[in-house]
Amino acid sequence: MAFNDRHVHFAAQDDHYIYPTTPSPTYSQSSLPSSPGLMTPPPIHAIPAPPTPYPFQPRPLPSMSPETVALYAPQPAPIIIHPALDRPSAIRFDLRIDPFPAKDVRNLAPTELTKPASSPPLPQLRIKCKLLPWLIVVRPSSPKPNAFVTVSDVLAGTHTQLCEAVKEGEFDRVRGVDERNAIRDAWQKRCHQVRGAVDVERRVDFLMNNTVFKGLSATGEAPDVLRLSVSPPS
Repeated sequence: MAFNDRHVHFAAQDDHYIYPTTPSPTYSQSSLPSSPGLMTPPPIHAIPAPPTPYPFQPRPLPSMSPETVALYAPQPAPIIIHPALDRPSAIRFDLRIDPFPAKDVRNLAPTELTKPASSPPLPQLRIKCKLLPWLIVVRPSSPKPNAFVTVSDVLAGTHTQLCEAVKEGEFDRVRGVDERNAIRDAWQKRCHQVRGAVDVERRVDFLMNNTVFKGLSATGEAPDVLRLSVSPPS
């Protein structure tokens, strides 16, 4: 079997076939889908703003007078006096005599005598009278802690202190000659009218002829300072 002659020819130089490279896709901002930018987290601590200069110069407050200060000062709570001692409806008795046998006092219920002389109850009452150059200070007769002045304490304390003998120098506080003469006249009258009166001047004589208890009233000076009202015997 005859084969056809086939000849293979080799090129003098090697021919290298260069495969065409596939161009890479070019990515651009426009070719990509839009996406939100990166979020910056808020700062943990806020940075304070720089201080703003105050446009006005501070000025001190004007000083207030003592009267203005007293006007705006908190006022003490008003005191309420027991009806048996309150001036409009108070019982009547002669301050020269023991008050408890007096008719008006005997008509009081025993429970009323042990009630507080004021509301709120107070551990002390200072009683002033325009005819007396000193204060009558009444304290509780009860030795118990937190004791308060009762109606009975006021009646007994007022009478007891007014029956004290006039101390040296107290009579000198009375400046008017007419007042001194009236006090001496009251002392002499008491010695003749009141049984058991001794021949000494007592504080009750400073009331002159105004020896009837007419009640107490608030002064507005302090809760425990009250004013004694008196009148001549009927």
